[in-house]
Amino acid sequence: MLIRRLFTVAFIAMLSSFVFAQSKSKPSDKFKQLEENLPTPNEYRTASGAPGHRYWQNRADYVIDVELDDANQRIIGKETITYKNVSPDTLNYIWLQIDQNIFAKDSLTQETLTAPELKSVPLNRIEQLVAREYEGRVNITSVRDAKGNALKNTLSETMLRIDLPTPLVTNGTFVFSVDWNYAINDQRAYGGRTGYEFFPQDNNYLYEIAQWFPRMAYSRSHIYERPVPSNAFATLASFGKFSRIFCQCARASGNARLNE
Repeated sequence: MLIRRLFTVAFIAMLSSFVFAQSKSKPSDKFKQLEENLPTPNEYRTASGAPGHRYWQNRADYVIDVELDDANQRIIGKETITYKNVSPDTLNYIWLQIDQNIFAKDSLTQETLTAPELKSVPLNRIEQLVAREYEGRVNITSVRDAKGNALKNTLSETMLRIDLPTPLVTNGTFVFSVDWNYAINDQRAYGGRTGYEFFPQDNNYLYEIAQWFPRMAYSRSHIYERPVPSNAFATLASFGKFSRIFCQCARASGNARLNE
């Protein structure tokens, strides 16, 4: 009888510790509001998740000329963006997203990288930590309106704020251009979805380029600004079209593929 009681007490203690461990690793809020997972339907979004009758999303159309400099592993581009404000609000500034800046030396991504295992540190991590020469930042050389006037702009990590010369009212359109360039990252050294790989036996570069052009930040109902992305993840884009993307290669020894 005593042995049975001791076994029961030990089992209850073990079960209690197991449940406690589960609650620490997978906490559950018994008073969590349903709206956190299923937002209350409104005029912008129905209960099914479909857009409501007052849903809106701003539009951005692009014309892009881009050059792949195979000799120096650089991308050089210029683009014209036609941005339409479909929102019910007047805009005094707009945001461009510069995704490539996550590779910049002083970006949040680089500053928050976890330390590698000291037992086996790859050579590429040593290069990143000690002898990094790759700058990684996009060079914005010009931001101008349709008349060629320079536009005031402020860069914050991967977001470029452009102050508009006059407020952009509802259903108004603003046309502007951006000139830019950047050094392509060595994919083996810095990882990510984009970069180049060099094959010495063929003396040839292979390029897989993603998120390569400055693009309008996503703007839709209740979302006007976005947090500064600090990691290499995919993000949403505004409605729009690409009227033309003209790409040329400065030297024909490399193979390239451009992704949106």
